[in-house]
Amino acid sequence: MKRKEKFIAFLPALLLASCFTVSCNKQNSGPAATEEQAANTNNAAIAESEANATFNAELENVIGFSSDIGAGSGAGIMYNGNERGDSASHCFTVSVTPLTPGVFPKTVVIDFGKGCTGRGGVTRSGKVTTVYSGHLAIAGSSAVTTFQDYYVDSTQVEGALTVTNKSTASGFAFNVQVKDGKLSRPSGNYIHWSSNRNWVQFAGQETPFKLNDDSYHITGDASGTVKKDTNLVDYSALITDALVRKASCRWITAGTLKFTIGATEGLLNFGDGECDNDAKLIVGGTTINISLR
Repeated sequence: MKRKEKFIAFLPALLLASCFTVSCNKQNSGPAATEEQAANTNNAAIAESEANATFNAELENVIGFSSDIGAGSGAGIMYNGNERGDSASHCFTVSVTPLTPGVFPKTVVIDFGKGCTGRGGVTRSGKVTTVYSGHLAIAGSSAVTTFQDYYVDSTQVEGALTVTNKSTASGFAFNVQVKDGKLSRPSGNYIHWSSNRNWVQFAGQETPFKLNDDSYHITGDASGTVKKDTNLVDYSALITDALVRKASCRWITAGTLKFTIGATEGLLNFGDGECDNDAKLIVGGTTINISLR
């Protein structure tokens, strides 16, 4: 397996997001956080997870678009040239400009029309436009994605998503940015989100024929505004200890993410390297147990 082919094979699994739910188990060690502090930090953490998962799914589609434009077919909605093989035929249309192979930049427009249902019953509608500066599997190339009246089920997705291949001879690396991202619900609730994250390989470079020994450090920050009913929360999220993402594990296995909401700080701790779905959200002296999924 060549280095580029390894990059293509690993990325879809790597980008699976660690969403989470909050268990009811709380522990206090020291002065407990107020109910409002705990609720606001909890809402911010869930919003961070949902936004990250939504835009990572779109990133998977960008990366998975054909082997001569993206980083190889087989990821996202382009699995086997179909909506993950669930539909009898394409329920979306694709245009590529220019069509001439090897000529960049290329603009790819995926039109889901008024509704296109895929795996798990997820329905997309509207258009997604991506401009590729070059072949995304090649270092230095980037892709910028925007959304036009685009919905995933009933959630409208807005913003600009940029991925840049920053790989070197030392290993794979890429930068992912979301600017002015927004997830809007029919209820009027929303998540307004921007993020800048770097993924850098730190293990597995010496074994190009193996995938499951690859590991990445994730660093960066994000900021957002969460509206939930009458509650409006502004927050920032900073990775204070690099998150660890292993190909051999579906969850983030280590690292910490600090949330700041006004004068309140919360720390989401993903553990000490064990492959499990346990994490802890610490706000003041209150610890909230998290189950990753």
